[in-house]
Amino acid sequence: MERKSNNKLKLTIYTLFILCIGFPQILVAQNGFEIGPRLIPNYSFILNIDDYKSSTKYIANFGLNYGFEIAYSLDEYLSVRSGYYHIVIGDTYVQGNVLIQKWIKYNKIPIVLKLNSEPYDGRLISFYFGPQLAFINNAEHLHAKYCKAKEARKDNPIFTILDKPIEEEQMPYEVLYGAGLHNTEYLYKDRMVDIVFGMGMDWPLNAFFLLNTAIMLEVSSHNIEDRKEVLRGEPFWTTYWGNEKRSPSLSTNLSLQLGLTYVFKKRLLFKLFRFKKERDLEPF
Repeated sequence: MERKSNNKLKLTIYTLFILCIGFPQILVAQNGFEIGPRLIPNYSFILNIDDYKSSTKYIANFGLNYGFEIAYSLDEYLSVRSGYYHIVIGDTYVQGNVLIQKWIKYNKIPIVLKLNSEPYDGRLISFYFGPQLAFINNAEHLHAKYCKAKEARKDNPIFTILDKPIEEEQMPYEVLYGAGLHNTEYLYKDRMVDIVFGMGMDWPLNAFFLLNTAIMLEVSSHNIEDRKEVLRGEPFWTTYWGNEKRSPSLSTNLSLQLGLTYVFKKRLLFKLFRFKKERDLEPF
C-alpha cells in the first residue's frame, strides 16, 4: 500500500513537471504581445582612430544600464521588438600625463527583428538585427592633468564615472578649451541611428514568462560628433580637439541583456478588446 502511494506521488510530481516545463514551451511560442524589463551591463567605447593612436593607454568604459522591451510575435519564429533603453556610452584613455574621459547618455528606441529557432526544443536560440534610434540626453567630458604620466595611468576610473572631479582636475579642461566640464551634449548630434546585431537564448519559465539573455552589439551608422559646433569662433572638434582631417567617431556598445518577458495570450487579449467594444456599443 505504501509503495502504491509512493508511485502515485511520483506520477503526480512527474505530471506537474511536464505541465510546468514542457507545456509552457508550446504556449509561449504562440503569436501575441510581449513586455518585460531589461538589465544591461555593457562595455562601450567611442571609436576614433586619431584618439586611439594618440593615446598611451586605452581603457574604454564599463557600465550598467536599464530599460524595458515590448514586442509582437508574428508567428513562432519571427517577432518585431521595440522599447526604451537608457544607455551610457563612454571612452577613457591616457595621453601622456593627461587622463581623458568622455561619456554620452542616450535614450534609445530599438526597432529590431528577432528570429527564433525551433520553439519546441526546451529553449529558444534567437538572432537580432535592425536599426535603433538614439536621442542624446546629456554628455560630459573630463580632462585631468597629473604631475606624472605614471599617476595618470594608475588613476583610471574603469568601473565608475567621475561626476564631480576635484577642482584641480577641472581647471586644465576649462583653461585649454574654455568650456565647462559638464553638460557638453552640444558637442554631439542630437539624434543618431545605430545598427544592432545580437544573439541570445530564452528559457520558458511557465505559460506566461520567459527568461531572456542576449549578447548585443550596437554601432552608430555615422559620426556622432557635431563638427559644426563652434567655440570662440572656431570649430571645436577640428581646432581644439583635433585637426581638419580628424577621423569620424563611432559609438560602439557591447552589452549583455538580461530580462524577464511576460507573454500575453493573443486570443485572451483580443477577447478583452472585443468585450470592451461590445460594452461601448450597448444601448441605454
